[in-house]
Amino acid sequence: MIKDEKIIYKSKERGIAPLILAWKEFGEKLTGATVFDKVVGLAAAKILFFEKIANIETIVASQPAIEFLKKNQVKLKFQNFVANICKNDGNLCPMEQLALNKEPEQFVKLLLEK
Repeated sequence: MIKDEKIIYKSKERGIAPLILAWKEFGEKLTGATVFDKVVGLAAAKILFFEKIANIETIVASQPAIEFLKKNQVKLKFQNFVANICKNDGNLCPMEQLALNKEPEQFVKLLLEK
């Protein structure tokens, strides 16, 4: 995560955990930041929207994430897109499933309670 031309947070962890940890550490200081991530699915998109991230750059974005971010006017650059973020067995990722039909605030609140 970059803000005001400075790296404010970075992680090599996978999944959405680093996004939640960044929120816990920085909170509203993330507003307006730019995020670089390898994969952005709907779960990550809803977290980043909640955090008021201004720009997202990723290698792979899911179609639901693309649609959600476009609808909410969050800038997204991606190289490739996929229908959904799935586990190795082809089933929808559990976090993607949890993010479906939940408003961003409701979704993030569930994650923060865990």
